[in-house]
Amino acid sequence: MKLTRSGLAVLMIVAAFVGWIIFRDDRSSPNVPGPAATSTISASQDRDPATCLERGKRSSEVDEYEVATTITGTVKNNCGKDFSYVEIQFKLFDHKGNVVGTAMANQTNLKAGETWKYKAVGEPAYSNRFDSITAY
Repeated sequence: MKLTRSGLAVLMIVAAFVGWIIFRDDRSSPNVPGPAATSTISASQDRDPATCLERGKRSSEVDEYEVATTITGTVKNNCGKDFSYVEIQFKLFDHKGNVVGTAMANQTNLKAGETWKYKAVGEPAYSNRFDSITAY
């Protein structure tokens, strides 16, 4: 049996229609949620902790014996989920801008909506800069 050009064209149209029926995204059916229904759920659960953990104002001081720098502040969990571990780090600098160390604080079991009052301690330093926040 020889297939003509018009027969091949009809066959391709039928195959395309069958493929569209099989693989279409039917969001109008109330029983079948489409990707739009599930993406909003996963987007709120998979937020990057670096963007949804809100850092409040911080202050720092070197103790009277110049043994340590203490940085205090707050972190609020606006991520919509609980974290079993959260860590915040600051780089410490001398008066010439050289890195002299790191101040770090960590917290376990930070629940959604909670605010953590941290105290990060490190070497005595002239200045400091927020470095990173990690959560899982």
